[in-house]
Formats: sequence, C-alpha cells, structure tokens
Amino acid sequence: MSQVSKIALWSVGSTVAVVVGLAAFVVAVVDPNDYKQEIYRIVKDKTDMDLAINDPIEWQLWPEIGLKLGKTTLADNASQHTLVAINQASVSIQVMPLLSKQIAIDAVSLDGAQVNFIQYANGTTSWDKMLNKLKSQPEEKSEKIAFNIQLLDINNSALHVKDEKTNMEAQLDKLLVHATNIDLDKAFPVRLKFSYQQKDGQGKTLIADNDLNATVQLDTEAQRYELKGLMVRSHLEGTLLPAPIIADLQADIRADVKQQKHQVDGMKLVVDYQDPSLKSPARMEMQANIAADLAQQAVTMKGLQVSASYPQVGLSAPATLKLVANDVQTQLNSQQLSLPTVQIEASYPAANLKSPATLKLNTAVNADLKQQIVRLSAISADANYPDPARPAPITARLTGMIEANLATGALNFSPLDLVASLSDKAFPKVMPIHLTAPITANWKEGKVALNGFNLDALSINSKGQLAIALPALASTAAVKPAMTQGMSVTGQISTSSFDARQLMQTLGMAAPAMTDSNTLKRVSVSTQLTGTDNSMLLKGMKLQLDESTLTGDAGLSDIKQKKVYARLTVDKINVDRYLPPADPNAKPSTAGLLPVDLLKQQNLDVALTIGQLTAVKYPIKQFQVASTAQGGVVQVSKLSGSIYNGSFNLPTTIDVRGKEPVLSVSPSLQQIDIANIIQQFTKKDVFAGKASYQGKLNLVGNSTQAWLNSVNGNSSLKFENGILKGVNMMQLVMTEMGKYQALLPMVTGKDANTLVSKQNDTEIATFLGEADIKNGTVQTNALNADLKKAKMEGNGSFNLATMEADYSFKFNLDKAAVGEKYAKYPIPIRCKGKLTSPASLCSVDSKAVRDMATTALLESEKVQKLKSEAEAKAKQKIDEAAQKANVKLSEEGQKATEQLNNKLNEQLQKLFKP
Repeated sequence: MSQVSKIALWSVGSTVAVVVGLAAFVVAVVDPNDYKQEIYRIVKDKTDMDLAINDPIEWQLWPEIGLKLGKTTLADNASQHTLVAINQASVSIQVMPLLSKQIAIDAVSLDGAQVNFIQYANGTTSWDKMLNKLKSQPEEKSEKIAFNIQLLDINNSALHVKDEKTNMEAQLDKLLVHATNIDLDKAFPVRLKFSYQQKDGQGKTLIADNDLNATVQLDTEAQRYELKGLMVRSHLEGTLLPAPIIADLQADIRADVKQQKHQVDGMKLVVDYQDPSLKSPARMEMQANIAADLAQQAVTMKGLQVSASYPQVGLSAPATLKLVANDVQTQLNSQQLSLPTVQIEASYPAANLKSPATLKLNTAVNADLKQQIVRLSAISADANYPDPARPAPITARLTGMIEANLATGALNFSPLDLVASLSDKAFPKVMPIHLTAPITANWKEGKVALNGFNLDALSINSKGQLAIALPALASTAAVKPAMTQGMSVTGQISTSSFDARQLMQTLGMAAPAMTDSNTLKRVSVSTQLTGTDNSMLLKGMKLQLDESTLTGDAGLSDIKQKKVYARLTVDKINVDRYLPPADPNAKPSTAGLLPVDLLKQQNLDVALTIGQLTAVKYPIKQFQVASTAQGGVVQVSKLSGSIYNGSFNLPTTIDVRGKEPVLSVSPSLQQIDIANIIQQFTKKDVFAGKASYQGKLNLVGNSTQAWLNSVNGNSSLKFENGILKGVNMMQLVMTEMGKYQALLPMVTGKDANTLVSKQNDTEIATFLGEADIKNGTVQTNALNADLKKAKMEGNGSFNLATMEADYSFKFNLDKAAVGEKYAKYPIPIRCKGKLTSPASLCSVDSKAVRDMATTALLESEKVQKLKSEAEAKAKQKIDEAAQKANVKLSEEGQKATEQLNNKLNEQLQKLFKP
C-alpha cells in the first residue's frame, strides 16, 4: 500500500471516528425529551392544534441516526376532536452524507396512524382551523434534502371521514405503503394496499379491498414522472352493489408536466361481475393507448377496444359485445370529439336459437361539446335473429344519421331507413318491410314526431305523420308524474287499396268463408289520429270496403273507464255477402244469443247510420242504431229504418246484471208491406198487406226458446189491404152452405160459384187486433177484420213458442153478397192449429150453418108462399068438413094440418138434399 493510500485511508477513518464520536456524544449528552415543551409550543403556534407525545422520544445510531416517536396525537382540544393519532413513527438519516453537509433520509416508518376528518352540516370541516392557520404562516426557506430514502414503510394506518350533512361515514384502513430505494433519479418499486368501507344515510354499504404495484420514476427537475408496470386490483362488494366486482388495471403511465404531454400505454382494464345467478362471472375488458398533449389541448386514443361477456343461465354460450374505435381524437380547447370509425358487434346465443342472434353497427361520431351537439353519421346497423321456429332468420338493416343537441334536447333522424325481412312457418314466403321516416324529437320537452313516414309492407303502402308529446317524460319536469300525464297525440295515416284476402293468404291465414267470395277485395283506410292521456280517437276516418264507404269518428273517449265512442256512417252495405254460407247440416248452437260476460264489461256510446242496408235479404234504408252501455246495462235508444215502404224502430234495454239477461223492447212498425217479411219468417208465402204494430215487451233468458216462453207485455196490430194466401174464408163458408144446393139461390138469389172468388185467398181490407202477452202466449181480446165480402170479429190465443193458434170468429157475409136481409146472420169460424199450415187452419161450424140456413129458409118468400098455399087448402077442407057432421070436424082438421106439415117437410128435404 502506498503512502498516499495510507494517508487517505487514515483520513477517512479519522473522519468516521470523529463523526461517530460526535454522534455518540450528542446521543449521550442531548435528550430530545427535554424539548417536548418547545415542540408543543411550536406546533401550537404554527397550527393552533395541541400536540401530545405520550411516549419517550428515542435516539437511533449507526449506520443511521434518527429518532423514534411513540404514541402521539394532534388534536383540537377546543372542539374535542383528534385530527391525527400515531401509534409509532421513526425517521433515520444516513450518517455518511452528513460529512458533505447533506441530509439523506434512510428510512421512514409509520405504524398505526389514524386520521379523522369531519365535514359538518354547515359545510365546514374539523381541519379548517389548522389549515387556515398554516396558510397564514410566512413562507420559510429550508435546506435542500437529498431525496434518497432506502425504505418507506407505512402500516396499519387509517383515515376516517364523516359527513354529518348526508350522514355518510367512510373508513380507509389497513393502509400499507411500502417503497424501497426511493431515488428521484432512478426507478423504484412501490406497493400500496388499503381497505375502504362506506355506509350512506340509508344504511347501504360499500367495501373495497385495493392493491397497487408499480415501478415509479420521479424526475422532479425535468418534471417527468413514470409509472411502469402499474397493476391495480380492487375487490368491491356491499349492499350498494347487486353483486361483488373485481377490477384489474394494467398500464404504463408517463407524465411530462413541463412539456404537458402525457402517455398511457398498454392500458388494459378487466372487470369481473360475480353475480351468483350466472354460470360464471360476467366480464368487461377495455384496452387502449392514450396520448394527451395539453399544450395543444389534444387527446388521442389509439386502438380502443371494449368487449363484454355475460354468461346468463339458459344461454348456450355467453352473450358478447365488442366495440372498436381505432382513432379517437379530442380537442379540449374547442371541445371537439371525433371517432371516425366506430364498430359494435353483439351476439346473443339463446338456447332456443339455431345460431346466435347478432347485431353489427358501424358509424362515425362527432361531438361539439362547446355547442353541445353530437352527430352519428353514416349509420349502418345489421341485425339477424335465427329463430328456429321460422324457416328463415329475421333480418333488419338500418341506415341514416342522428344529430342531438344536448343544450336544447333536440334529436334529428334525417331520415332513418329500415329494410327488414320477416318469415314464419305460416307465411308462404319471406315478407319484406321497408320504412323511411324523418324523425324529430326533444327529450327536454318530451316530444317525438314522425314527419312524412312511408311504410311498404305486405303489399300495402302506408303514409302519414305522427306527433306525440309526453311532458311527463321531459327532463325539465320538476316532478315526475305518470308517464302519460298531459300526453297529446296527433297524426294522419292512410293506406293504399289492398286485397284483404290476398293479405290473409300472405300471412298464412285462411280467409273467412263468406256467401260472396268476391268480398274483401278492395280495402283502404285513411284517418286522423288525436289523443290525450285519457282518450284516443280516429277522427275523419274513411274506410273503403269493397263497394261500401264508412266515415266518421271512433275510439276510446275515456281510457280509464274503457269507454268506446263511435259516430259512424256507411253509405251502403249488403251484410249478407259477408255472412258465412248457410250449412243445412249445421247443428243449432247451444251458446247464448247474448255475450253476457262481454256486455257486463262494456262502457260505450256508439251511433251508426247506414244509407242502404241489406240484411237477411231485407232491404233497409236509413238504418240507424244508437246505444250506450255501462255497468251491465245496454240502452239501445234507437234501432230504426225504412223497409218495404214503411218504417220500424225497436228501442231496447238489455240488463245482464242478474242471473239471467232481461230485455225490454218497445217495437214500433208503421205501414210495412209484410209479404216478404212473413215469407222470410215462415218460409211460406202466406200473407201480404201493410202492417202497423205497437208493443211493449219484456223477455228473460238467453235463447230464442227462452224469450218465446217468457215474453210478457201488450201489443196492437193493424193490417190494411191484406191478403191471407191459401185461405179463402168465403170459400169455407160457401162450401159448407153449398151442401144445401137449393138453399143459396133461395136465400141469396145467387149460386155458390157466383159468390166465391176464383182466387184461393182471403182479401182483408182492414184488420185490428189488441192483445196481452203472458209467458209467450198472445191473448187477443178484441180482433176485428173487414174481408171486403164479409166482416169478422173474434178472439183467441197464439203460442209464440209452438206457433199454434186457437181463434174463434164470427163471420158476417156482406149485404152486397147475400142481401141486407140475410147479412145479419153470423157464421162461426174456428181457426186452430199451426200457423205454418194455413190451408187446414180454419173451418166452419157446420151445425151453426144448418141452423142459420133453416132459419133463413123458413123466413124466405118461397117457403112463405108454400105455407100460405097449404094453409088455404087446409082451410078449404075444414070448411068442407064443417058442412058435414060436426063430430068429424076436428078429426078432419087435424088430418089436414098433418098433411100440410108432411108436404112442407118433403119440400125442405129436397132443399137440404146435398
């Protein structure tokens, strides 16, 4: 060893010895505990807080020199709040740098630190007093300390925060900070762990365990900072979350504060949502490289990719979502955001699908945040839904542009163009759908409008416009009422003419069987739409159905009460064309005629007018029906029209509130030619004439038979210029009287052929009958008829259920037919049997005719002449006998009388001989 080396070694050794000796002297002589009071005073003076060092301060020697502090608190005794409490702390300084007048911290250790922070209800905090005091202190210069810490070790520390305004409490505890070889010129590792617990005013909790590792590079001179290999893991749970979450973050972060350029490379965020109801945790992954040039106020994000998977139970594989935006640019000064390309792909592999349902979206996003305008341009979205129940997937393609004004709330779709295809096993082929619709909306005002939409679907073109206002959904609404409160709807819709039968065939539906197979060939609709939160009406509606046109208003006038409103007019319609063909083999339906359950639910106010109506072959003009219904009571105030040169009205009340329906009907018929009506009802041509009818009827039940059996009420029936076909009342009488061939000429001076009409009918000049109806039986108390050659009066009954009649009439021959002298003799007629057999229904009382004929004959001139001649001959013989013996006078007279009577009887027998 050279002399120089020896000298150097000796110098160093001597210096070390001196320093060690000096340190030993300081430790031996100086007791830091002697300065506690001075330390308390300085802290009080600088912070206005009270420092308490409860344990002795201890020295630490070679190779480092330092101090060790025991239990210590910093408190505001005035408010009795402890701001900081330390269990143990120590700081050591390297000895050798002291030789060059530098202070190098070797190690900092902190154990069991507890920091308390309270925010009071008035907004102030428990730290305000100290912080305000520190701000008021003059700035002091300090010697530069070489920042070269071999070890930073913080353990078991915590921060407690309480917000008295929201009643929220949070605790950051189990804090661990561990760093070694901390040198501002070199990279050094850091680890940070802590647990965070929060409880809000509603008692909901959040617990987070966090672990951070990184290599830190701190160049304070150049103001460049780096975090390499940053790895952060957070495990979150608590009642604030529906399920636990684990989040992992990786990245390299570089910050150049002086150049204002910052870089995040290789950022990768993974979030696992650990819902126990899922097959496995749901996952979201995000990765990107981010560059920020704050001098240029520009932020660029390269290679942004976001993916998510959701392993829902019941899916064959997890549902997935992927977003790619390769070049995201942000200008902070002008507040411009640009995503030139955005691609989104979604997949939903439902177990019942042949393959996953998919959605692909491509667009470009531009946002002017200063003007608060966001624009999605060049939108192209494709969706595919491979439903195994359908022969081909459902597909849709949407194109267009969307612009949103965040300041005004305005949305503009200019326009959206939708092309879709729909298939179904019932459809013979895939159905195309094409919709174009410029749409405007405003979420702040709660408005949306389809301006001039055009829809082509199922070979039908629909056009129109629609505007909806939902002020309850407006973002400016202070109170959120029901969604539809204050709602208004206006619009207009019209369709092209289409073939409804072809439409049903396209939809795989069988067209209903109708009497006329050429119906439903021409259908079109146009209407205005108006609505509120409690009404929805079609106004000015026009429905074209084949040769018929329906116009008017219809809809729900009271949605809450489900009240149906309609005021409709049809120019003409033959409903027989739309009825199913008659089936002669069809069995009678056992269902009730009235839909009782449906009628109980109805609340309606409807009126319908039809100019020309054909129903069951009846031609009706100016048909009108008006009805209201509520609470199980249906009031048909008008059911009227003109038919067969007359008119009818059948106001009806239907009450279905009880066990059986009850009907009250007040029919009124005026001057109706009833020939066709009777023929429709009886299937036979039995009557013609003009009928008028007034009645009040009550019926109970829900079948024709029940109504016929239960009908009660009264009625008045009048016929004029009628003909009872197949029944010749005069023929009946004359046939009976014709049994006595010599009688008619003797009585009337005419034979039977002259008196009887050649027609096999009965002409009725007038007919008037008033009846009471009880339990389905019509009891006629007064019936009068003028049969032109005779008059009738009588009474009887008619059973509506069995169609059986039982009437007794008094038939008076007209004096024009039999002379005034003999018209006074009534002829009894009995009509008994079914109305469907009119030819055999009525018959004449033979005995009454014989008695009448005998009386008439005895009073006839011919008989009186024979009687006079017989009496003259008898008187002659009596006179001759008187000349003889008086004894034989009486005997001869008696014999003459007997001979006269025998002679008269012989003549009568000849007259009554058939």
